[in-house]
This record gives sequence, C-alpha cells and structure tokens, in this order.
Amino acid sequence: MSDSEFAEALKKPHPDVPQNTPFTWIVTFTLDNDADYLELISLFTSYRPLALAIGAKEYNVVKSVKGRTIVVYEAYDGPNAAEVHHKVHTNPEFNPAHNRIRRIHVSVEFLTVVCHDVK
Repeated sequence: MSDSEFAEALKKPHPDVPQNTPFTWIVTFTLDNDADYLELISLFTSYRPLALAIGAKEYNVVKSVKGRTIVVYEAYDGPNAAEVHHKVHTNPEFNPAHNRIRRIHVSVEFLTVVCHDVK
C-alpha cells in the first residue's frame, strides 16, 4: 500500500460514510511471513482498549486459522460515527501499526458497511 493510498483510506470524513449513520468497517490484511503476521496481530490487539475508549462501539481482531490473514472489525454509531472512526485511526498510538503496514508486503482489503434504520 502506497503512502497516498493509505492517506486516502484515512481521509476525513470518509466520502462514503455519512457522518450520523452507524457503520461497520472491516479490513483484512494478508501477510507474506509469520514475523510480520505476529507483529501486526500484537499491535492491532493492543489497540482495542484505546479504540473502545475513544468511542468505537466494537473493535475486534480475528486471526485466520490457516494462513496469515488478520481481520479487523470495527463498528461505530451515534451522531459522530465518522468523526470517532477518524479519531481512532489518527491517534498517535496507532502510528506503529500504520507505519509497519506501509513498509511490509501486505494485501489489504477495506469493506465499509453502512447500516440504515429499517422500519
């Protein structure tokens, strides 16, 4: 992932997420080697308490049973959902993972799911 692609992924506000709409952000990372895989699992897992303290409704890290894929599942709601998401991802304590992701060979896929009230 290039620096410009990474910057675009953290754009404020994210263009496809309405500010006051609950949404889920799912990111998968597939890595080439065990060392990078284990390092990112450790970094992402250590961020969970901070993400929840900042205001994420959910922040979970799931590792694959086979292979080297990590899934980060985040959910946000409330009137400032997009702003809270931005605060989580721009918090300086998240920089080690962000910097590491940009410097290793990793396949990243983003999926944003916007939830609407169904009546």
